[in-house]
Amino acid sequence: EKYDFNVHLMINADYETTINNLFSITKKLTKDDKLLIYYDGHSLSIQEMGRSYWIPIDGDKESRSKWISSSAIVDAIKSTKAKHVLLMSNECFIDGPLLRGDIKTTSKNLNEVYIKKMLARMSRLVISAGGCEPVINETGDHSIFTKKFINILNENKYVVDSSHVFEKLREYLISETSSVTPSMGLIHRTGHDGGVFLFMAKK
Repeated sequence: EKYDFNVHLMINADYETTINNLFSITKKLTKDDKLLIYYDGHSLSIQEMGRSYWIPIDGDKESRSKWISSSAIVDAIKSTKAKHVLLMSNECFIDGPLLRGDIKTTSKNLNEVYIKKMLARMSRLVISAGGCEPVINETGDHSIFTKKFINILNENKYVVDSSHVFEKLREYLISETSSVTPSMGLIHRTGHDGGVFLFMAKK
């Protein structure tokens, strides 16, 4: 509500539900929309293939046909007209042919000129926790990746961009874990035009 998102929540969704909803939502958006896809679930990585997969509720090691490939997720993003897209995953999201390497992030002065400039540019970004094992906190209610992301948005008074979110997540997770290094990249050949994803709180 704070950021005026229309939330579509899928809990314990199977392969067909996830794919159908992902494509139906992305296709109905317009250029005036922005899309945040937040995946909080199990992933699997095949390093030699440079591919990662979301594992839906009906997917397991014996049901590879039910794995949702990163290329299918990118295809859904390609199908949308939304100007700004940010994919976030509390586990891995790798795909060599589809993602460009980590992008450099620097703190920006979020003044009106910068905001206007970024709103005009298309963005297609992904932020992931960087590992394919869930980053669970001691209570087990959320991954620490998810929990920190929520805190960042709750603390924001007006506007925060994806670069700042990533920097805060990276700093926190590296300090709290010994095995997780978050990554941020562009989704290749989907129209990225140098923009960022802006979380703008309602005044």
